[in-house]
Amino acid sequence: MLRLLDPERIESLKAEVVTPSAVGPVIAPALAGPDARAAILAAPRLTARTHLSGWTDWSALSGHRSTATSERPVAHLHFVLDAALAGWGAAVLPWALAAEAVTDGRLLAPFGFQPDGAAVAAIPGAGEPSRARRAFVRWLVDQGRAMRPALPST
Repeated sequence: MLRLLDPERIESLKAEVVTPSAVGPVIAPALAGPDARAAILAAPRLTARTHLSGWTDWSALSGHRSTATSERPVAHLHFVLDAALAGWGAAVLPWALAAEAVTDGRLLAPFGFQPDGAAVAAIPGAGEPSRARRAFVRWLVDQGRAMRPALPST
């Protein structure tokens, strides 16, 4: 199972890091208007119920604060990505999840992405992992290493 984990959880779960995490706010170009930075801070905040502290964590890392008065929670981070792509608001997402949409211009990231100390990690299952599972985790780690570095801004 892949999860976004902080360093303490990686260690306690004996998880294997696939790729370090960097987070940043993203917004659909149609919602951004001429000033994407101002729009991202004022747009409704999209949040995942599994990661409610995303905006607070990013604010602490970046020194920027959202001025939005509404929040739109959805179940999981991948639904937050879908909501941002649909123009429902702005979202703080890990680079590993948003990279393709940012790279191809479907989302803007005017503040870029900052390392947050967390990582996408593979959590081992119960018992000794099978040869196939070990090969799959090695492949995931190789993919993580090959991932394009997080962009400073778009």
